Amino acid sequence: MKGNITIQSKLGKGTKFILRLPWTLTITKLLVFRMEGNLFAIPLDILAGIIYVEPSEIQVNQGEKIYYWKGKKVPIAPSILFDCNYPIISGTIQQEPVESSWKNSYTKNSQGKVMLLLISEDSDTIAIKIDRILMEQNLTIKPFSKILTAPSYLYGCAILGDGSLVPVIDGIQLLEKILHTEQLDSKNLPKNTSKFKQSTISKLPTILVIDDSLTTRQAISNTLQKAGYDIVQAKDGWQGLVQLQQQTQIQAIICDVEMPQMNGFEFLSRCRKQYSMAEMPVLMLTSRSSQPYRILAKQLGANDYLTKPYLDQELINSLQSCLQV
Repeated sequence: MKGNITIQSKLGKGTKFILRLPWTLTITKLLVFRMEGNLFAIPLDILAGIIYVEPSEIQVNQGEKIYYWKGKKVPIAPSILFDCNYPIISGTIQQEPVESSWKNSYTKNSQGKVMLLLISEDSDTIAIKIDRILMEQNLTIKPFSKILTAPSYLYGCAILGDGSLVPVIDGIQLLEKILHTEQLDSKNLPKNTSKFKQSTISKLPTILVIDDSLTTRQAISNTLQKAGYDIVQAKDGWQGLVQLQQQTQIQAIICDVEMPQMNGFEFLSRCRKQYSMAEMPVLMLTSRSSQPYRILAKQLGANDYLTKPYLDQELINSLQSCLQV
């Protein structure tokens, strides 16, 4: 269903399970706003807050705009990500009252200040700089046509009462994109001792990590990046095939089995039609430990098969072994 589940545990207090399902073709409460001259919408449940800040509070670090909220660094999404250039008829959208839950966040004196939408998932937060909030409304989100290649951080579009089309932002995917880009851009090596020399690290292969769980994908990516590998991510097999075609530097793949749209076995089968085991090693990493899954993976051409939970060193060793095939 292309959803995700987040588990938050606190010692002595309990565990909270958060299940997020895609909004496509469902009616949900959206916040409609204007940004960079265009209209956008976002589901209210992903927002951590709406705040006004002084322009001087926004810092620029190596070309990245950041804001410190509650002592935590919050990257601000680059405006180029929302440069859709679709037409909007001036004056057709009327502002509607917004529920009291958000009212205090944006009705205070804002003259000369910058408005930020805060998007949070687990302990991670990013911000979107917007111009104006227009309305809060229950709307149906419809997926984009397959003919249109839309960014991964857009669910689809909603239709307003006057017929205007509004792209709907997928906050989780946007957060993932911003944080992943931030990781790739920060090329500073760790100051602690490493088994690899800097010259060796720069030559390590680029690995494609495919998993529908954001948390798992990030954990695998962090493990590999600490070992010196560059990472490209995909949330399912179909997106993995796209990345494989576009990112020609990819030299090996770590892939989950159970994923929406295209599962790991389907991806592996498609991949083997183009690349041999030596040309493109594929390591399956899944929670499925039964023998039939292992046999099928081997028949389809997997170089190795590991099960979750995994040990970091075990994953690194397996990957290195696959790359030597």
